[in-house]
Amino acid sequence: RCCVELRAGMVLTVEPGVYFNDYSIDSALNDPAMSIYINSEILERFRGMGGVRIEDDVVVTRTGMVNLTQCPRTVEEIQDTMAGKAWNVKVIDNDLVFSSI
Repeated sequence: RCCVELRAGMVLTVEPGVYFNDYSIDSALNDPAMSIYINSEILERFRGMGGVRIEDDVVVTRTGMVNLTQCPRTVEEIQDTMAGKAWNVKVIDNDLVFSSI
């Protein structure tokens, strides 16, 4: 939804998400063109859970971007963190980030 040209030095949030909305699910299941792509048995396991969104804060550089978000990502990392185990935080090299802007 960003309608501006991204420039080095800009910081933005990337917010991919999956949401289990009954109205949208039912509409898709009732549409033959869409329902062929949906495994309704698996989908039913997730109804009522709401959804999930994992956000990343990124800084735009001259050659791409640097992800500033430092949190567990894999299922194993998340489960370990929820169980109270420590997780490895990657150190962001600020000199690298700012020299590439």
